[in-house]
Amino acid sequence: MVTGFKGLIFAGPSLLIVVWVTLIGFASGGSISLSLALLRMRAKKARQAGKLSGMAQLIGYVFAAVAPILIGLLFDLTHNWIVPLIALVLVSILLTIAGFGAGKNKHV
Repeated sequence: MVTGFKGLIFAGPSLLIVVWVTLIGFASGGSISLSLALLRMRAKKARQAGKLSGMAQLIGYVFAAVAPILIGLLFDLTHNWIVPLIALVLVSILLTIAGFGAGKNKHV
């Protein structure tokens, strides 16, 4: 995702924009699938997995509901897409860091 968003910041020819958006799409789909799999892999029991899943999905869906409004606000304040794209790069980096933490072979 980081590469895709950085690519959109620097844009380039139309064909490259298609590549960047495709990278973002594949990475986004992969990250949601991986995060749901990790929820079960990091829990010892099904009940614990349910609680962990509920907490993670609550936070994720609240963020997913608020993020488009914040990105739109950033665009309205700056009148260009550079700042919102930089914000998405930062969020993608945080997602990567969280993924490495969740990917450790430990139970919660």
